[in-house]
Amino acid sequence: MKRLQKYIVIFGTAMLCVGFSACSKQSDFDAQAYVKSSLDAEYHGTYADYANLMEISEEDVKKQVEEDFNESIRQQFASSDNITEEEIAAYTEKMAEVKKLAKYKV
Repeated sequence: MKRLQKYIVIFGTAMLCVGFSACSKQSDFDAQAYVKSSLDAEYHGTYADYANLMEISEEDVKKQVEEDFNESIRQQFASSDNITEEEIAAYTEKMAEVKKLAKYKV
């Protein structure tokens, strides 16, 4: 009998969890705003909208974007032996200028 009660309690708990999760309504996800704000942060350096959507600070967004950009540059030249640090810095500067020229419509 105790074994049956144990299974009933487990089943009841599982059903309550399913019921609570089914009844909770998630807010609608604005994919267009997300895409535009992430592109704006990545290419134009405007972080406010993306930070609001992600619920983090603008400083954190800026830091992450810059770290990702610098990491991509490092990876591009990781296996190159013929390039100097000055050339990598010049390339990085030009790529930052090119990113600011990006145009897109969401």
